[in-house]
Amino acid sequence: MRNFLIEVKGLRQSTRLGWSVEERSAPQEIGIDLEVAVAVGEGVSQDQTETTVDYRLIVAAIKRLCAEQEWKMLEKMCMDVAWEVKSLAPQVQAVKVQISKNVFSEVERLSVAYHLK
Repeated sequence: MRNFLIEVKGLRQSTRLGWSVEERSAPQEIGIDLEVAVAVGEGVSQDQTETTVDYRLIVAAIKRLCAEQEWKMLEKMCMDVAWEVKSLAPQVQAVKVQISKNVFSEVERLSVAYHLK
């Protein structure tokens, strides 16, 4: 087995997220960064795509989750995204998710990270 790290940086999505009903009443933009640790077989040496995880599946899964779900807490959203990505393929060994959003005018971005091993 060979270990690789797939990174998705700066994925922008709109989703319903916030403590209050008012905050969740309209979608808001968030930024998502992912690190996906994958263990792949020897087929990677022969450029066999089935040995790894299709990057498009990762992005599509996150887009779908953002469109269908609503969260009160960034922490819960991080967990849900991590579990969704981990469930995509048996090659996924670990997922680190960081989600950020604008919360306060005096703070550029607020982020929460979660590491699922």
